[in-house]
Amino acid sequence: MNVLFLMTLNAGTGYWRMFNPAKHMDNNNGCKVILFPDFDPSFGQVYLWEMDLLRDSALGEHIGNLLKDWADIVVGQRIGTHAGLAVIDTVHHHGKKWITEIDDNVFEVPADHPAFKSFYPGGIQQQIAREQLEISDGLIVTTEYLKKTYKRFNKNIYVIPNSIDFDLWKPNLKRNRRFVNIGYVGGGQHNRDLKVLQKVIPAVLEKYKNTRFIIWGGRPEMIPNGPRVKNIQTWVPVLDYPKELRKLGYDIGLAPLVDNYLTRSKSNLRWLEYSALGIPTIASPIEPFNHVSPIFLAKTSDDWVYAISHLVENKEARETVGNAAQEKVKKNYNIQDTVKKYIKILKGETNGNSSVK
Repeated sequence: MNVLFLMTLNAGTGYWRMFNPAKHMDNNNGCKVILFPDFDPSFGQVYLWEMDLLRDSALGEHIGNLLKDWADIVVGQRIGTHAGLAVIDTVHHHGKKWITEIDDNVFEVPADHPAFKSFYPGGIQQQIAREQLEISDGLIVTTEYLKKTYKRFNKNIYVIPNSIDFDLWKPNLKRNRRFVNIGYVGGGQHNRDLKVLQKVIPAVLEKYKNTRFIIWGGRPEMIPNGPRVKNIQTWVPVLDYPKELRKLGYDIGLAPLVDNYLTRSKSNLRWLEYSALGIPTIASPIEPFNHVSPIFLAKTSDDWVYAISHLVENKEARETVGNAAQEKVKKNYNIQDTVKKYIKILKGETNGNSSVK
């Protein structure tokens, strides 16, 4: 079976949803894989090939040859142009199937989210997304919640969770002996989520002089500056991200999320990342985290302070929960196992059998 993966999104999403499974699928159980465009971990964005289709005849010919003569099935991310929709038509013209890989709810973007300027109700991007979902032969999503969300557009949906490549994600056994490091990771689009900790961080810093917060990514202005609050704004290539996160030496990982339809559609990725490194997680009690364990859930500021306090005061609890979470991820979210299900799904689609869910 020859599988063509077509990337259209940023390097982070491209890694988790395309490169990671494609890499482990290639030469596995009779599969051959081409990932287009080539994945460049040092580049923050994916080459937007859709934009060049109409003005670059060589590119159109190259993709056309892959679709006609090589690929048995195509897995493509969310597209943003009518030229991209035409590629799906071309796939069908050649008697092949197109499976859309989508890991976000593009129909429920809050007005204060950076993506709202593109994905506003009735806008062209929502119209294209709707058509893509409807004309696809099937969808691959990250969660059962997202599957239920998109059922109105396409009945043939599979859940493939984000999964960990443990060749990259290795625990850091060395911890800082002077401080308990409390960590957060998130981009600028998650600033609204970090606001959940507005009262929590000062309270914990005041209560425990042996704690410090290490925030990697965006930071709202209300998060206090100080010698025990470190904010890191550096960008690293996605394949270096596990190593760089490990270097920060988190003892406790935080995953706050505001509750809305968009965040309910998110995956448990932050818990996966922390857990893969043996770090216990405290998270907001909403959909992405309600079905994983071990994890600590905190709703109010008092809940967050209580959960953090418990782990600050109990080193054994941090190690026990962190190790148990790591073992759970190795068992249930290991890319080596996940890709076997992925292959079975694509072979079933290629052979006209879409029964594997």
